[in-house]
Amino acid sequence: MAGGGRQIQPNGSFYQSTSSGTHRACLTGPSGADFDLYPQRWSGSAWTSVAGGTTPAASEAVSYNGSPGYYRWVVLAYSGSGSSTLTTARP
Repeated sequence: MAGGGRQIQPNGSFYQSTSSGTHRACLTGPSGADFDLYPQRWSGSAWTSVAGGTTPAASEAVSYNGSPGYYRWVVLAYSGSGSSTLTTARP
């Protein structure tokens, strides 16, 4: 992914959480890049960011304590390019 790019995970879609608890993700990006990570929740009419990892670094770690619902992770590349790895866990 190059600067200005955007990815939706998992696999361009979303997942359903049927219980309350902590959603976690760890993003590892290419050296020298600035990649950000946002968990989003479906509000019933739109996707809303509920937290975010926005440091000026290639790697981010985010935890969000959420209620049941539909969620997805958004990866944004602000600068740099290369592949990234996203590891997630959900309640």
